[in-house]
Amino acid sequence: MIEIMNGISLGSFFIASIYIDGIAMNTVYVAMIVEGIDAFGIFAHNTALSLPMFIPGFGIIWGMFSAFSTGIAFAAIKSMNPLLEQIPALSILFMTPFGLMEVAAYSIAMSRSYIFIHKIIKKVSIRSDIRVTLIEIMIVVGLLFIGAYV
Repeated sequence: MIEIMNGISLGSFFIASIYIDGIAMNTVYVAMIVEGIDAFGIFAHNTALSLPMFIPGFGIIWGMFSAFSTGIAFAAIKSMNPLLEQIPALSILFMTPFGLMEVAAYSIAMSRSYIFIHKIIKKVSIRSDIRVTLIEIMIVVGLLFIGAYV
């Protein structure tokens, strides 16, 4: 299941990075956005994005939107740096430890969203999943914390 959510997330990211590739970006605006971000800001932002991904059903859609938005941001940053323009966005994502940790964290959250909605549709109790979900939330927050400070 994590592999499927990983594929959905990476597909959305890839589509966004190609979609905006030919569009001229306002580099001053992008530089202003990136300038004031520190490690805690990255952690808080990524955590705020990942927690709604645990919501049954909605989390998958939210994860796709988040991946698409991240792809647009990557494309904007690539357009500011001529050296990065020759490197595919997914390669940049996989070359960084924080990128891998974010993909793993988002995939865990989106997978739990799918598992919840599947059990709800099948009318199976999700009460037994509460403990596992709390552990997964701690893993996701831990991955994002480490990823922000790496």
